[in-house]
Amino acid sequence: MEKSLLYVGFLILLSGCFSSGSTMSLLDEEVIAIGVSESEGFGGINEEIMLFIDEQDELDALIHIIETARKENEIKMTDVQPEFDLLVEYSEVDGMLPTHGLHVIIGMDGEKSIFYYIGDETAYVTSEEDTSVMREMLLND
Repeated sequence: MEKSLLYVGFLILLSGCFSSGSTMSLLDEEVIAIGVSESEGFGGINEEIMLFIDEQDELDALIHIIETARKENEIKMTDVQPEFDLLVEYSEVDGMLPTHGLHVIIGMDGEKSIFYYIGDETAYVTSEEDTSVMREMLLND
């Protein structure tokens, strides 16, 4: 019973993430870290974190990139698999530590990148400049 209530509460909490606006949104809670793992494909999240971003400057930059990614209805999920999964970790809320999962397909320099909420097929696209920042941060380019 307790697990069911926790699951329902988590779904309600996440429902606020799938905004009907034109940009991605995160929860209205403090982001304390973002874990990065190699993606195993759409639908799930690889919990084997290879990079843990908790330095405030990098965290702020990545949060800004996520929250300014724009919805792109023309892009559909294809055979191109996400390269990374991001696990956004928030400060404690009502005794729980909520998390948020995203898939990322990183573009080449001069190209846009694509985010997907885990479990959603809507694409959100970054700017070319944000791709360069992410490539430097995640790929050490």
